Amino acid sequence: MGKFSQNNLKLTNGDVYAIREKYATGNYSYGRLAREYGVVSETIGRIVRQETRNRVAVPIEKVDVEEMAERFRQLQMKLNSEAQKLPIAKEIAASKQLDSLLDPDRAAKFGAKLP
Repeated sequence: MGKFSQNNLKLTNGDVYAIREKYATGNYSYGRLAREYGVVSETIGRIVRQETRNRVAVPIEKVDVEEMAERFRQLQMKLNSEAQKLPIAKEIAASKQLDSLLDPDRAAKFGAKLP
């Protein structure tokens, strides 16, 4: 294995991300971060300047699926409500009624009511 193989790394990808975040606050020096993570300050400098470990991805936040689904339902209801106010909505409703007069089976599929 090479000098920089995965087995030789002292810092995890999470550590690298945290180092960059902490340094960006302006409250941490290379030296302070080096002591905190048990590496030399040159390593911290290379990480901060993205001269090494530059492919570390930003962690993805965990998402509450139920919360997202509820927000989606609320937005969908709001959108449907607003769509009903549009002039085209009346034309679509009239078109469905006309279709129902022409083909009752098709009307049932689209929820149009017979007059």
